[in-house]
Amino acid sequence: METGSHIDALPAAAPGKKATVDWRGTGWYLLLAFLISWSMFILLRLVGVPFIARADLGMFGPALAALLVRLLRHEGFGNAGLRLRGREYKGDRRTWLFYVAAYLLPMVLLAIGFALAYLLHLQQWALAEKAGQLLKLAPKNSRAPIAPATLGWLIILSSLTVKLPITMVATFGEEFGWRGYLLPRLMPLGNIRAALLIGVIWGFWHAPLIVLDGYEFGGLYPALGVFFFLLSTIPYSFLLTWLRVRTGSIWPCVLAHAAINAFAGAIAGYAMTAGNPYIGAPLGVVGLIPWLIFIGWLLFTNQLRPAPNKP
Repeated sequence: METGSHIDALPAAAPGKKATVDWRGTGWYLLLAFLISWSMFILLRLVGVPFIARADLGMFGPALAALLVRLLRHEGFGNAGLRLRGREYKGDRRTWLFYVAAYLLPMVLLAIGFALAYLLHLQQWALAEKAGQLLKLAPKNSRAPIAPATLGWLIILSSLTVKLPITMVATFGEEFGWRGYLLPRLMPLGNIRAALLIGVIWGFWHAPLIVLDGYEFGGLYPALGVFFFLLSTIPYSFLLTWLRVRTGSIWPCVLAHAAINAFAGAIAGYAMTAGNPYIGAPLGVVGLIPWLIFIGWLLFTNQLRPAPNKP
């Protein structure tokens, strides 16, 4: 049976007893995570705090909630996944391949989604046009002699390299909570159910940003936007659950989450036209196709099983 005991020192059930979910700790965690983040998303909006600042601050709500629950309930941090690889993976060099996958796989899946949207004429490649608009905003005496397309590629490349560690600071705020605290607590449900449930919770956690600020969907049918965001966070949750259970660490999750945000933001912001957000990429029906295929591979090959404990 799949239990959370494979995620870096999560206490196993007593012999002969089935592992169960600690619903009290889980409930307190979710209450605090939503309370902290939604307060930042909503209340700070009322006093005029810019969207980016509110969104970034709110990303630390899950981490702060996990910290508070661990301290107040004396749970410790043994199963928080803060090592680069879990204890049961010590000496297994293959775990480092998951860090490579954490960086590259999200970009590959997102790129396929954008390519499908382009081939189906749902969105257009507009790198030079968008970069040219940025150049026009700069004062004439400060404009560098650079081609718009070159500038666009430099912006995208910097988002995926030098700026990525900054993005990882923010995604740690979520992953220390979602995959560092909540996932181990829900593992007695089984890895698949845990991944699915966290995907739903994680997506709904973004609801105030989608409804009030038009996040990702531009305010077009906000209730539908929340639903479609759930459809994206569920496959993302499967990817991050896979990384967590196969390495025993949250750091591949932090990296993959940052890669998702950076690549999707860079391509959507600087390279592709918007199109219909519910049909195109990255969050529409077409953009989700490669992610659904990836989930199918995970399930068909039983990749979500924990690696066997090592002595």
